[in-house]
Amino acid sequence: MFIAIPVTDDGMVDPRWGRARSVAVAELDENNKLVSWQSHVVRWDELHGEGAHGQHHARIIRFLRENSVEAVLVGHMGPGIAHSIDKMGILIGTGAQGDARALVQAAGAQIREELARRSASDGSASSVSALDSGVPEKGERKNLLG
Repeated sequence: MFIAIPVTDDGMVDPRWGRARSVAVAELDENNKLVSWQSHVVRWDELHGEGAHGQHHARIIRFLRENSVEAVLVGHMGPGIAHSIDKMGILIGTGAQGDARALVQAAGAQIREELARRSASDGSASSVSALDSGVPEKGERKNLLG
């Protein structure tokens, strides 16, 4: 399973998703153990306002596809990109903060469980938020990080 998370140079969660300088892609095995960690300098902080409308979201979507990302952990995410990622079937976990590697490992089992639940139901995408403790519906967010 591949999880993307915005990171700072010192390995902490960058609170900015669409304006992150770097994004790490973590691979967890079937036991939710960290197999690999690759930090990518994406420069979304510099590229955010460049190009035609929608080009930045396309850049983010391309990154997620190229890295086979199944879940994204973020502090928060704007509704436009959240909608695009939701349509891709990628799980969104909000409320991320602290040490990025530790967070990915701590959330691995919950992410895998939510992905399995979603795939067993109608296959529709769902995302997760700190404000909702129930089973998320498509487009909702629930905190998987607590």
